[in-house]
Amino acid sequence: MYYSDIFFYKMKRRKTQNIIFIYLLLILVVFAIITFIAYQVNNKKKDIFIQSNKKQVERSINYALKFQTNQTHQVLFDYSFWDEMIDFINKKDLRWAKNNIDPIITTFKVSSVCLFDIQRKNIYCVTNDESGFLRNYIVNESIYDSLVNSRFTRFYDKTPFGIVEFFGATVHPSTDPQRITNPQGYLFISRIIDNNYIKTLSEITGTEVSLIVDTLNIKSSKHLIVVNKPIKLYNSGSYVYFHFEKDLPFIEQYNKFSNEFIGLFYLTALGFILAFLFLTTRWINKPLRIVEDSLKSDD
Repeated sequence: MYYSDIFFYKMKRRKTQNIIFIYLLLILVVFAIITFIAYQVNNKKKDIFIQSNKKQVERSINYALKFQTNQTHQVLFDYSFWDEMIDFINKKDLRWAKNNIDPIITTFKVSSVCLFDIQRKNIYCVTNDESGFLRNYIVNESIYDSLVNSRFTRFYDKTPFGIVEFFGATVHPSTDPQRITNPQGYLFISRIIDNNYIKTLSEITGTEVSLIVDTLNIKSSKHLIVVNKPIKLYNSGSYVYFHFEKDLPFIEQYNKFSNEFIGLFYLTALGFILAFLFLTTRWINKPLRIVEDSLKSDD
């Protein structure tokens, strides 16, 4: 009878240990699943947050570029349908030009304003102090040809002194804002994409801005929003890019907090398992072993 009791308690203890092992395994699996789900949900939230910030940055970039373009286009529009501009083309009154054309440079912060007659001859050109070379810039004949049909044009070109953005329009009388009549001349306004231009874009968008020629070898980071806007250069047909970067330092902190949270989660699971082992050993295995030992001693 004693041997059968000892065998029974041995089997009971072994069965209890197996049950405890299965419970511990189930607990580990549950904790692992919960941790995996929490990690995936956390990453999904992070990705959504980054994409939301990227869209916001892209909107601010588009707004900044459009604002710069629209401002210069409006100046070009207003000055290119004006009877007095046509009179200047015909009479070449330099005093009038200095009083009416030269102030465009400082008022609207452009690099050059150049006026051409209907024969496409440069009759007046004024620049800021840094852009004197633009007086000698030769506008491609195809630009004039396109203006005959489109009335407005905008293009970029590379010069020895940097990338320049050009705005062009045909000149018409004040009574013809729709530009239905034949052109009386051509007006071009330009801006060099210089440090001041880049600085203005940076301030408006809240990003670091630069000009690059290659988008393949730029640095990549999970904490960095990168946006590239292509610029096609007219004469060469090649591209350069406005390169915008915005750092997201809080994403790094967010990742650190998430890792710490997951680590704490695992430590909690480990503590729970150790506590469970201690309690089962104290309340189940130990009493069964005492009974088993007692039966052996009685034998």
